[in-house]
Amino acid sequence: MELSFTNIFILLLLGKIAALFFARQILALLLVFIGTMIEISWKIYPEKG
Repeated sequence: MELSFTNIFILLLLGKIAALFFARQILALLLVFIGTMIEISWKIYPEKG
């Protein structure tokens, strides 16, 4: 399969869109994970909370 400049441009564009979408998903998961860890640490060490 030969890649022309248009195909490469479209692939890069799709890659950017996918990266943005996945970045948001990963960021949301990261925030949930951090929140869960903080909650767990508060339950384990209530005197520090």
